[in-house]
Amino acid sequence: MYSLCVRRMLAICACLCVLQTGAASEKLCGQDRPPVVSVEFEVADSLYIANMDVEPIEQIESTVSRRLAKLSERYFKFLRWSHEPQSGSVPDPAARLKVSLVGKPQPVGSEIELAFAATVGGKQVDLPHISNKRIYRSFDEQHAHAPSLLQADVLDSLEVQFRNESFRAHLQKQFLRTIPLTRQVHVDRDNQRLVIPIPWDSLRASDESVLLVEFFVVEAMPEERTDGSLRLMPDGRATMDGVTGLTRCAILRFNFPPSLREEWDPRIPAVLSLAEEKVVFMEFYDPDTSPPGTQAGLVTDPERQGQQ
Repeated sequence: MYSLCVRRMLAICACLCVLQTGAASEKLCGQDRPPVVSVEFEVADSLYIANMDVEPIEQIESTVSRRLAKLSERYFKFLRWSHEPQSGSVPDPAARLKVSLVGKPQPVGSEIELAFAATVGGKQVDLPHISNKRIYRSFDEQHAHAPSLLQADVLDSLEVQFRNESFRAHLQKQFLRTIPLTRQVHVDRDNQRLVIPIPWDSLRASDESVLLVEFFVVEAMPEERTDGSLRLMPDGRATMDGVTGLTRCAILRFNFPPSLREEWDPRIPAVLSLAEEKVVFMEFYDPDTSPPGTQAGLVTDPERQGQQ
């Protein structure tokens, strides 16, 4: 174990010396737009399929899908939300959120609920802490012949669900936290900051938000993988390699053996240069509600702020 640590430190120190003597570091490849999450609402219960025509069901599904996208965008601004069917004008989604109107059998009749399902990269995501949202009890009027009333009740239930802070926290932790935002991380050594190429004005994250960078380094002789992570606080706009409006981040925690530090570590540039893969996630999101061109009430971009 000691020899492995020695090899690791020698490799890192050697790389750090190269970086400090002015060797070219990884070049910024422009901005990355936030990933797209596709949303969909489906009427899946046989009660409505049997009693309603296709056209009103499709109208309900379209209307509720649009509202679902708007609610998601309202509370999770760091992603792009789409309710449109996939086409040439809509990028392939990185993830999908589906809400279905389903029946839950009871001794007499069924309760009608909203069920949530999610995928990231085509793989199902478990949502163990997001329970179905009941709309009707088994003895309620369930509006099987009244599409407009059913639609209104579904929309109201979705609004209530998204206003629930516990629901949003579980959705972030179990689903949105697993969506990769970018695979680029760049070092601003002079200011002891990292820069990610997501536009600051798209991220719309307050300084209470936490970005997570996961990476690994593979060592040779013998080959062994070492995992590491960084937790970052987005704290403003950055310009790098002539690209403006990027997101600058302060270091909250750097975790890479043999140490754990809750501040800038001089090893960070070298470690990241050795990393074979770097993936950035939004671990915790607190939206910045300041108008564009401001931050925490202060004007940071007079031109954008003046356009409001």
